[in-house]
Amino acid sequence: MKKSFILLSIFALVGCSENDLLEKEKPDQFLNVDFSNTINSIDPLLPYQSPYGNNILNGMNYPFASYTEYVFINETDFGLTIYPMIGLAYYDGKYDNKNFGWNLSTSLDPNVFANNQEYLKIITCKSMYFGPHTYESSVGNNQLPTLGPTILPSKQFFDAPILTSHENGMLYEGGKFYGMETGVHIPYDPNFPVTGTAGGWLKFRFLPDNVRDPRQVSPDWQPMPTNNISSNKDYWYNTKTYEICPGNNPVVGQGNIFSAVPSERKFSYKGKDYELKAYTTATQVIVSLKQI
Repeated sequence: MKKSFILLSIFALVGCSENDLLEKEKPDQFLNVDFSNTINSIDPLLPYQSPYGNNILNGMNYPFASYTEYVFINETDFGLTIYPMIGLAYYDGKYDNKNFGWNLSTSLDPNVFANNQEYLKIITCKSMYFGPHTYESSVGNNQLPTLGPTILPSKQFFDAPILTSHENGMLYEGGKFYGMETGVHIPYDPNFPVTGTAGGWLKFRFLPDNVRDPRQVSPDWQPMPTNNISSNKDYWYNTKTYEICPGNNPVVGQGNIFSAVPSERKFSYKGKDYELKAYTTATQVIVSLKQI
């Protein structure tokens, strides 16, 4: 019998140039943004709720390492496939081939430290599949579940086979789930590959849609120094928790691979509307697919 599929369209990625506009330009006006319904923020002026940086995992190499719960919700009749994209969560204030308590080298960290690029090397994990009408949440005292396989009830975890044990250890303590490639499909088929033009990208929500420069709202965010690496543009870090977040700038030459990527996608099927969404709370990282 012929299978039918619903697939989210690919989102165009933006290029980067060598001119670091973010570090040369300063915000010339402040924005009035209504955040009255947001609580538990790490920044009351820009209420971005984040589980990264609450210092719960004290004593680990990362001073802001945090216990983080990962929640995957599928309230539909569809199957949901994601390819998580992960990387180092924190900027430690300088480029010195170290990230807090971890030394970086091309031999120990050929992927996270590829081409001697200290920050923002994004690694794509193997696919994770969540069947119709499922709810899974992670367990364990870790920040990023790169070491498994008992993190979720389905025994799935953030599995990137190319990573070395040293890289897995760093990300386990100080990594971040930046975004993902996604696919929504029918019927139930956990092995269906959703890659390339057959998928769509999502990133986790950080800035409101009408804000490109968080300094217009809060002084607690500064642009990541690019160190002459164009792909590091439009990343921001919190000066109190050191967490790195991708921005919203879609302009070619001013953004990065996540800049123009949405945090939610809506689609319709047989007269019903659905929403796929990626967001965080003060303790959780959530991917949700539901009817709206």
